[in-house]
Order: sequence, then structure tokens, then C-alpha cells
Amino acid sequence: MHSQDVISALLGEIYEGVVEPERWTNALKQFVNLSDARFAFLAVIDGSTGTLPVSSVVGPETSALADALDLHRELVPIDPGVPYALARPEGGNFRFRDTGRALTPEPDVWHDFIRHELGSGDYHSRFSAGNDGVSLVLALHTPADMHRLTPEQEKLHALVFDHLQRASRLAYRPPDLRLIRHPAMLVDGKGKILDANPPAEAILSAGDGLSVTQGHLCTADHADGQELRQLIQGTCYANYDGPAERFCAIHRPSGERSYLLRLGFVPIASLGMHGVSHRCIIEIPGAGPPPCAPEKFGSLFGLTAREAEIAHLFASTFNDLRSVADHLGISHETARVHMRSIFAKTGAANQVELVRVLARF
Repeated sequence: MHSQDVISALLGEIYEGVVEPERWTNALKQFVNLSDARFAFLAVIDGSTGTLPVSSVVGPETSALADALDLHRELVPIDPGVPYALARPEGGNFRFRDTGRALTPEPDVWHDFIRHELGSGDYHSRFSAGNDGVSLVLALHTPADMHRLTPEQEKLHALVFDHLQRASRLAYRPPDLRLIRHPAMLVDGKGKILDANPPAEAILSAGDGLSVTQGHLCTADHADGQELRQLIQGTCYANYDGPAERFCAIHRPSGERSYLLRLGFVPIASLGMHGVSHRCIIEIPGAGPPPCAPEKFGSLFGLTAREAEIAHLFASTFNDLRSVADHLGISHETARVHMRSIFAKTGAANQVELVRVLARF
């Protein structure tokens, strides 16, 4: 049995990942070490397509398993855990020994893949309830000579997965568009508008270049519409290794200056993995009310010039601290140091609360 201090440190690392998603990888490495397992397999299941758009392994053999993981992506159609999870939208557990013809047309092929290609003796998967049609999966694999997880391994697996689910919900809650001063809307991969703040609703109601048809975002110009649909699909459905933001100009029949749309992906609960988004935020920065000058709230809270600049950019222009750092040409770590100081001076407990505080000015 592991000491409570060791377990507490592991769980603390998981919740640190709410602000720094990279910390989840460290947490899973600790989990693998503490459980004496071979590796942990982390993935998401897209309920609409029955696929695993994002998957990764964490453990000492991660790089050596790259070829086997490539093969797994080809074998997803016979992975018994996928139909098992899809039939249980409330979440649940799957054990390797449950593999059978009721779940896969080729159980022998799957057994051979796990035992010989991956070289695992056993595995146990836990999957979350669906969120926006996506479920989180964490599987724990044992060494080849261990054909059954121990009760201690299963207990630690359940504990870690429970806290990973909670942390992922904290990290990837739907964005509150009301905290964005300029027009902003949330859309899915088909352009369906899921949410819009009041400035965006005003633009859509005016129908000058952008409008709503049967709940979907539409443009007055046909060519603009084609480009926008492609950008939305590329942002929402592609494995996200592209640019952090994409842009699109929308012409307005009134002859007024075109809208410049900025598209940014909204991560699914993938715990730090770069993967499929399924949703994106579309913002129109130049169409909202002018943001408050950073000097104003800088003087109110006693912020340095750099702190005021970072707070201003974070609250009015960018959705994440890394983009602010890139814009200013500073390291992410330096930006984090400034953000901690901003939190202390404004009394904000986190980034969401900071936006609320600055939105008052």
C-alpha cells in the first residue's frame, strides 16, 4: 500500500493540470509507477463515429510502442471496448477478459494484438459518461507475465480515473461567452450555433454578412460561406496540429468594412492531449465595444506595465495564456509568473475569475 502523502501528491498533480494540462502526463507517469503496471493508455471515444480520434500511451515504453499504436488505429473497428462503451453512455468499465464475439467479430485477432503486438498480459479500461458525444478512456496495462490486474491496481485505477474525470470537467467547461467583450459564438463542426453572446446576436440579427438559417451560421456571400465551412470543419474535426487560430474575412452587402472572423478550437476533455476539438469559438474582435485601456485597471490594482498588458490581452483578445506569451514574444513560464502576480493583486483565484474582474472596466 502506498502512503497517503504519495497518493495526495499524485491527485494534486492531476488538479494542477486544470491550469497546466502538461501536468496530466506527469500524473499518469506517477500512476503507472505506483501501480507497477506496464503503461497507461489514454484516449477519447467519439460517439458519433464510433472512433478513437485521439489516443496516447504513458509509461517507460511509450516510444517503443509507437508501431503497435499505429496498428491499433487500424484495429479500432474490432476493439471490443468501443462498442462496450458506446452501449453505456453513463460510463463504466471494460476488462480484457470480457472480449468475445458479442463485442467484436474477431476476438482471436484482438487477443493476439494485445498479447503479442502490445505485449500486455491484461488490461482494464474505465470510460466516462459522454460529454458532447465524447467519452474519456483510461486503460491500465500489465506486464506480459501478469494475466490479471491485482485488487490494489484496480483500486488505484478507479481512484485516479475518478479524479481525472473531475479535473477534465473543471478544465474544459464550455466557455462563458458573456465574458468576451467583442462578438463571439460557439459552433460545432457543421456550423450549428451552440451559443452566442449579446454582441454576436446583434450582428446575426442585422443580417449584414452573417445570419442564422435553421440554427446554422450562414454568410451572404457564397464564396465566403464555402471558406468559412471549410475552416470550421478543419478546426473542429482535424487532429489538431495546425495553427492555434484561423481567420476568415466576411464581406458585408451594406458595403461596410468586412468582418474579420477569428476561429479557435475548444478542446474536448482529452487531458492535455492535442486532438479533435468538435467545437470552435468564432470571434469578431473589431466589432465589439472598445476594450478598457490596460493603464486603467493597471493603476487600480497596482499592476506593473507588463502585468497590465498581459491581463489586458488575456481578457480582451486571447483565450489562453500561451497565445498571450507567443504574442508578446516571452516564454510561457514567464507569462505564468506574471499571471500569478496578477492573481495576487486582483484577488482572482483563477483565469476565469480574472476575466470576470476585468470585464467590469
